[in-house]
Amino acid sequence: MRRIRRSSMELRVELTPLVDVVFLLLTFFLFSLAVMVRADVLDISLPGLGAAEAASERSPLVIAVHAQGGVTIGGETMTSVQACARAAEARTRDPSTPVVVAADVGAPASALLEVIDGLSKGGIRDFGIMGSPGAAGGAAPGGE
Repeated sequence: MRRIRRSSMELRVELTPLVDVVFLLLTFFLFSLAVMVRADVLDISLPGLGAAEAASERSPLVIAVHAQGGVTIGGETMTSVQACARAAEARTRDPSTPVVVAADVGAPASALLEVIDGLSKGGIRDFGIMGSPGAAGGAAPGGE
């Protein structure tokens, strides 16, 4: 009786699709992690949104409005006028750059309205509002 041995080349050919799937899963989980961490870096508490769209694949320019009324872009504190000017400058360089406003649950409405008004004056009328997935309304300030 003759014994048939598989060559090492045949073994590699059978493992190739498995390796491809593993790399795809790794890529998917890394991308998911990057999207989940994005809001945690802002150090603000986002309101819950019930009927929201998923974030775009491109990395957005995030204007964060903090509970004390301060405004930051990329961790750099600035006025709302400076933030809107930076957003307009980014849009001038690349018109497809997504702009997202992330306001803390306890942020004063006046600070949020200043940012929205500044974006509108700068010609940016297609921006997003960042929130956390969950029930509409989210957590109210003061524990209500």
